[in-house]
Parts: sequence; structure tokens; C-alpha cells
Amino acid sequence: MDKNGLFSLRGRRAVRRALALTGIAALLPWPTGVLLGASIAQAAKVNGVSLTGGAGTRVVNGSIFADPGASLTLSVATDGDTQCVQLTGAHTGKQTSAAGKTLWSFPLTAGSTGGVKSVTAVAYKGVNGNGVCTGDAGESLNSTASYTIETDNTAPVVTAAVAPAANAAGWHKGNVSIAWSANDFGSGVAAGFPNPATDSVTTETPASGVVKTSAAKDNAGNTGSGQVTVRVDKTAPAVTATADRAANAAGWYRDDVTISFSASDALSGVTSTSGPKVLGEGAGQSATGTAMDAAGNEGAGTLSGINVDKTAPTLGVAATSSPNADGWYNGPVTLKWSADDARSGLAGPAPADTVLSTEGAGQA
Repeated sequence: MDKNGLFSLRGRRAVRRALALTGIAALLPWPTGVLLGASIAQAAKVNGVSLTGGAGTRVVNGSIFADPGASLTLSVATDGDTQCVQLTGAHTGKQTSAAGKTLWSFPLTAGSTGGVKSVTAVAYKGVNGNGVCTGDAGESLNSTASYTIETDNTAPVVTAAVAPAANAAGWHKGNVSIAWSANDFGSGVAAGFPNPATDSVTTETPASGVVKTSAAKDNAGNTGSGQVTVRVDKTAPAVTATADRAANAAGWYRDDVTISFSASDALSGVTSTSGPKVLGEGAGQSATGTAMDAAGNEGAGTLSGINVDKTAPTLGVAATSSPNADGWYNGPVTLKWSADDARSGLAGPAPADTVLSTEGAGQA
């Protein structure tokens, strides 16, 4: 403008050029999202997505597993200008809002085919008259969430390892330790299982045993259990030894003595007992027998102090005087008796003296 307040010719020409450019711009098919004299607009943006599950779902090590048909919810967070969110991938869907909003929630239902399922959320700034999401800058910013449909309906197999192993009759005669293991050929055994992982039996059990159990879950939520019956008998059988007859009043037998053995076991029961033993001549003898129970415990019983004398005492006699040279006595002859027993001893004195007073030859 000159000093008189009027535009100069140069100024007027510049204004005319600007107006002309503006008019041309209005007529040209300018690229969507590009404004004259402005930078390219930012697309709507997904700030994050998250999946949550209801019944039939579970989180394992940060990942979601779902049974077929289980309900899930996909939550989408966007910027405030977003008017439309569209899902692609394993699930499709669309939600719109006339006024932009930042939080969107999509209910989902897990399908019947197992495997990892991914769903992608894309945010748009607008919706056209046909209900189609529209944008102004390519809408390349999106976010994806995934979950796994678990078709494993088989429970884990839970197994007990018992140490030491039971004998052939199914019994133990000492402490027992149990280590549990679990196998699952589908989703795998979940962390923290089996539970308990170990167990033990350190006391005697009833004859029927005690039942120990453990359980395990797999990552699909199936629960399996295992059990083992443990029978423990730590007590040896009681063994009794019995003679076939009683000794005499002096504690002696005059013939062989047969000792028999019997046994009892209140828990696992007797499986074997020693056979009879025969004691012959001798003093202070003993016989021992054994018995085994089903758990493998061995008991013993002894009968001692058995005296057997099968040999009769020896008896001797001698005249107290000598005959003449012809072998005759001319008066009564006194015979002196003697007795001995080397084993049990004499029960009484030797016989009294015998006097032969009658005449005669070859008397006895």
C-alpha cells in the first residue's frame, strides 16, 4: 500500500494470483486427506487390543485357551476420533459410532476347530452412507490379538511310582515312598501338577491297605486322577513250638520227641511254617522253627530244655565173699547189687542185697 492508503499494482496482482489458485484447487480432484496449505492428516489408530474369556476359557502362561463354543470378549482401545472399528481374521465384525469413542467391545464365540486363532482390529475415522468404514490416511495402524481353541477332552493320566515295589503278594514290610507323575498327550499337563507330587506310608496299614491319590489338570482344564493301594505289615509272625507229649516228672523223655511248630500273623497272614523236628537222645536240647508272613517278615519260635534218655541203667551184682577152689560156698552167700545211668541218672537206689541160703548148684 502506498502512502495514500492505496494498494500498489504489485500487491493487487499477488492477491489476484492467490484467489485464482484457491478457485483452481476447489475444482481439481485433490487426493483424499490432503489439504491445501496443510500436512497429511493422521489415520485413526488402534492403541491396543485385549482378549478376556468367560466359562470354558483359561489363561496358561499368559496365553488364552478356550473350549469350543466358549465366550470371549475382544476389547479395542482407539484414539478419540475413531468412528468405526472393523475386525478381520478368525472373527469378523464391525461397530460404528456417530461420535468418535475410544473403547470398543466385541463378543466372540470360539469355533470348533482347534488351533491358534488371530483377530485383527482396524480403526477408521468415518462411516459412509452405506455403513462402510472410511478413512482419510490409509488406516495402516492396527492391532492383533490371538487365542487358542483347545479341542483336548482327554484328562491327564496320573501314575504312581512306589518304592520299594510291593512283593508278589502285594505287601511291603517297611516304609514306602510314592512319586506321582502325569502325562497328557493333548494340551499338556498344567503347571503345579500332579498334586501331590510325592507321598509316603510309614506305618502299618489295615489288611485292605490304604489308598493314596493324586490329581492333575491339563492346559485344557481336564482333570485326571490316579490312585494306588499300599499295604504295609512290619510285624513278624508269632511262632510256637510244641512237643508231641509231656516229659515225666523228672523232666525226661525215654524216647524220641517230635517238636511241631505253629504260627499266627494278625495282618498279612502266615505263608509258611517250619516242619516238625525230631530230637533224639541228649540232655538240654532245643528245637527252633520259623514262619514267614505274606509281607516277608520272618518270625522264630524255640522249645528248649528237652531231655531224652533212651538207654536203660546198667545193673551189676557181686558176691560179698569168694567160693572155695571148687567154686562152692559152705554157707549162705550175700549178693551185693550196683546200678548206674550215665544220661538221666538213677531214679532210685540199687536193689537191696540178695542172700542165697539154700543149698543147690547153679543158683542165680
